[in-house]
Amino acid sequence: MSNFSSSADKNILILGLGISGLAAGELAIHQDAHVSILDSGENRQLREHASRIEKLGAEVFLNWSQSEWAGPADLAIVSPGIPPDSDLGRVVESLKCPAISELEFGYRSCCCPIIGVTGTNGKTTTVELLVHCLAAAGKKVTAAGNIGKALSEAARESACLDYIVAEVSSFQLELAPTFTPVSAAILNIAEDHLDRYRAPEDYLKAKLNLITHIQAPQNIIVNYDLLNNDAVRRATTRVGAEPVTFGATPGSTGATYHVNADGYAVHRSNNGKEIPLFPVAKLGLNGKHNLENALAAFALVRSLDILHTDFISVLKSFNTGAHRQELIATKDGVRYINDSKSTNPSAIIEALRTFGNIRDDGSGNLILIAGGRNKGLDFEPVIPEIKKYVKEIYLLGENQDKLASLWSRYIPCTKCGAVDMIVNYAVEKAAPGDVVLFSPGHASMDMFANYEERGKIFRQAVKRRLGI
Repeated sequence: MSNFSSSADKNILILGLGISGLAAGELAIHQDAHVSILDSGENRQLREHASRIEKLGAEVFLNWSQSEWAGPADLAIVSPGIPPDSDLGRVVESLKCPAISELEFGYRSCCCPIIGVTGTNGKTTTVELLVHCLAAAGKKVTAAGNIGKALSEAARESACLDYIVAEVSSFQLELAPTFTPVSAAILNIAEDHLDRYRAPEDYLKAKLNLITHIQAPQNIIVNYDLLNNDAVRRATTRVGAEPVTFGATPGSTGATYHVNADGYAVHRSNNGKEIPLFPVAKLGLNGKHNLENALAAFALVRSLDILHTDFISVLKSFNTGAHRQELIATKDGVRYINDSKSTNPSAIIEALRTFGNIRDDGSGNLILIAGGRNKGLDFEPVIPEIKKYVKEIYLLGENQDKLASLWSRYIPCTKCGAVDMIVNYAVEKAAPGDVVLFSPGHASMDMFANYEERGKIFRQAVKRRLGI
């Protein structure tokens, strides 16, 4: 929990007028600051945001293409979607005032403890699961951060909350020098966002900023497999004390929370004794990744000294949100899965492992739909899972030519221009027992506003084609 930091009479410059920039501007105006906002774009949503905040007294400049700001600025607040090498990123470099992220600005105004969750994949599911668990324990709690509700918005209601659970991205952590959650979890780290970072090590360094200022090792929750990385081990160790760990892989039996040979989630105490917690088969969660999300959420709840008498019933009443391995329909023995939130190769791999089966004849049961805008990532690691589980691939988006060149050597690939076309092909090709899996593994902005719109269009196309 941070101390309230007033912005009264300060000149605050906000870079970016998306969800984060709008919330930061409203919070700053609520604190009696003078607010100016720059954004390099101009579309309907930005114009709506501009109209809304101009009515509160902010000065807004859309289509900003200059690399400097001549107006007064005592503090700059940078939205997470602004890369350093953009026009707005160069504005930050030209300023003489401090620059912080929207996450940091919201944190400085929060009146309740914040629980942080980061990782390459699984952040949203874990945050939603944790909110579900805390609410079941009678706590007043909300989700914020990268999940769609900016922390600056949540800060304005924080006096009435027991906790805020923040989904935190690497972008948000780049300019967050004092951000200190009461407890935090690092779920996993896989190659991602290499269109923004020079090397994977820079991406990892940004992620590790989440736990920099947490001093108590029992409040640092980290995937056991990540401790094989020297940088992670150094960042998570406190005066000789190890962090709390979790894992669901066969090699994770040394983790604080893991799965034993009998299929029970167990807590491994400091003296090595294993205490059974619950049978994982009763969780009703698909895939190792979701089991690890559940273990991370359980560890975070326990780090807050909150105990559930029936964690199983709480977990079983939880439903994952839309676009995350979402079952859209089952018809004629074929399941249709919307995994639009898949935006990197590791997310595709998890989806393939979750839904893939090998038939008696050795063929796979998956029809994979993938593609979009690449973020500088390597899709060769997906090949072993494709060869094992996939019988047909349909491709869309900017990167479809490169994917076809890479994957068609192993599995037939068809390039398509629209989601409706892909769905028609997939329905015709699918046989009983198959799964049509929409797991793009790419950013969505080449064809869609975001992954939510992408998933919604896929869902609509499936229902329209199936007549349901």
